[in-house]
Amino acid sequence: MDRAINRTFGGTVGHRAMVIPHGVDVTKYLVLDAETRVQTRQKLGIPDAAFAYLSVGAMTPNKNTVGLLGAFYNLALLRNDVYLILKGVGALHSCEQSINSAIENLVHKCTLNPHLFKAKVLPRIVFIDTLYGYRQLCELYNAADCYVSAYLAEGFNIPVLEAMACGLPCIVSQHGATDDFVIPECVRHPRTMVRYVVDPGATVPPVVLVVDELSLQETMLSVLLDPEFRASAKSMGPDHVTAHFTWEHVAQNMLHAFLATTRGF
Repeated sequence: MDRAINRTFGGTVGHRAMVIPHGVDVTKYLVLDAETRVQTRQKLGIPDAAFAYLSVGAMTPNKNTVGLLGAFYNLALLRNDVYLILKGVGALHSCEQSINSAIENLVHKCTLNPHLFKAKVLPRIVFIDTLYGYRQLCELYNAADCYVSAYLAEGFNIPVLEAMACGLPCIVSQHGATDDFVIPECVRHPRTMVRYVVDPGATVPPVVLVVDELSLQETMLSVLLDPEFRASAKSMGPDHVTAHFTWEHVAQNMLHAFLATTRGF
C-alpha cells in the first residue's frame, strides 16, 4: 500500500500521504488449545493426520480462486493427505458460483480433468458459506495448517493478519498489499509478477499481480514438508501481530496522523 501511494501520487503529495494499516483483536484471534483444533477438524471431516490449507474471503476474481484450485488439484493428485478449506462470506457474494466458475475455467483450459477432480480431489475440499462469528472463525484458523491467499489485487487482506495472529504459516502473493505487514518467519511467496494494465484513460496504469500456478503448488508443498517453518510461524506470527497490528496501534497511528495535520507533515 505504501508503494502504491508513492507510485500513484509521488512527489509532494506522495510523501504527505500516511497509510494506516488495519488491526486485529488479539483477544479474539489467537492460538487455541489442541483439543479445540481436533474437535473442529472432526466437525469438518478432516482427519487429524491430514494437512489442511485454508482460504477465507469473498472469492471474487481478484482472490484468484482459479489459481488456488488449480494448484491444489495437482497437489491433491500427488498426495492423499491434503485438504482445502474454502470459507466464503454467505449472501454477501456468490462464493459457490465463483468456485464452480473457477472449476469450469480450469476444465476449459484443459488443466483439470473433471472425472479425476470429482473422484479424487472434490471429497477433500471443504466449502463453508455460512457466516461465522469471531470464535468460530478463530477455531477455523486453528483447525488449518496453512493459510493461502494467492491474490491478484488487494486493498489490505485482513484474513492474512488474522491467520498470523492464530499462528498459521501463510502463503501470499508478493509485491502486493500484504508486503506491508508480513514477515519471512511466517510467510512464503509463490513466484509473482507485476503486470501493468493498458488503460488509456488512467493517469497511472492499473496494476495486477500474476501468480505462477506451478510455483504456488511448490510453495504449498514446501510448507507441508517444513515443520520448523510452521513452528516458527506459530510462535512469531502472533508475537508480530501483537507488537504492531492491534486496533490499539491503529488508534495510536490515527492520533499521530491527526496531530501531524496541525503542524504539517
